[in-house]
Amino acid sequence: AFNNLGFIYMERLKDKPKAIDAYQSLNERYPENQYRLPSWYSLYKLHTALNQTEIAENYKNRIIAEFPDSDYAQVLLDPEFFVKKAQARNESEEFYERTYEAYKAGQYFRVVMNADRAAKLYPSDTALLPRFAFLSAVSSGRPEVVDSMAVALDRLVKTYPESSVAPLANDILRNIGKTYELAVELEMPPDAEEESIEEPKSPYIDNAKSQYMVMLVCNSSRVRIDPLKVRLSDFNKREFSIVSLMIKSLILDNENTLVTVGNFENRAAAVDYFEVLQESDYVLGGIKKTDYSVYPISLSNYPIFYRNKNIDEYKRFWEQLP
Repeated sequence: AFNNLGFIYMERLKDKPKAIDAYQSLNERYPENQYRLPSWYSLYKLHTALNQTEIAENYKNRIIAEFPDSDYAQVLLDPEFFVKKAQARNESEEFYERTYEAYKAGQYFRVVMNADRAAKLYPSDTALLPRFAFLSAVSSGRPEVVDSMAVALDRLVKTYPESSVAPLANDILRNIGKTYELAVELEMPPDAEEESIEEPKSPYIDNAKSQYMVMLVCNSSRVRIDPLKVRLSDFNKREFSIVSLMIKSLILDNENTLVTVGNFENRAAAVDYFEVLQESDYVLGGIKKTDYSVYPISLSNYPIFYRNKNIDEYKRFWEQLP
């Protein structure tokens, strides 16, 4: 409560002294609270704005000493940190796109080499590294032998079990395991049937370079839409202030309301927002997970979703994307 109160005083009411009181009360009453790091950073900014240099410097030193690997510490040491981080993210995304184009062109050795290089250049990019690993695994099965692909796919699934490409990698492993009798132990899903059932073709089109939105499908009777939009606006100002984002809402059907945030330059940018949003207790903490769904969606696919109004259909499409 004190953390949210401090945020409201700081960002919405622009009352710096009361924001300081709220954040200090939080840390005095709960010294080991989970918001200690962001509250210290807010106190650093507030005291800096009030020209209280000595107090601000104290918070700066505490952040660097106790949380040296955090983004907050990095930006205090290097004001250009987030600019450089964004540049690195764009660079890794462009490198992945070039690698994917090489895969489509049949340049499989290049794909494998690029994936190895990506692991060295971007070791902390947990969003893209599983996708590089997947391309490398399926490419190694082309110029070499199927065993190489199976080993690489098995390593991918074990290293990134929660990634979006893991289910597809598991499917390929199961198929080649049956065909070539490879000794790869796989965990079969509990509801898997012996006979595979062909999935209906999705009406959606995969275009990572298209403009995207992030959509929240909310149960209209259980989720208060206007307060949700206010919290989203606060979240955008706090976490994505350098991006111009619009929040809109409209009725989807008799049970659900659609809230959209956009536009994002491409899928990768929308996924970044989507992942940070899902971790936000301020925006989503008071809503039951069964009462909403969140997905990035391209502007070209959005009219299809609104026409079909089939959440499960879009969920299947989204989860099979590389």
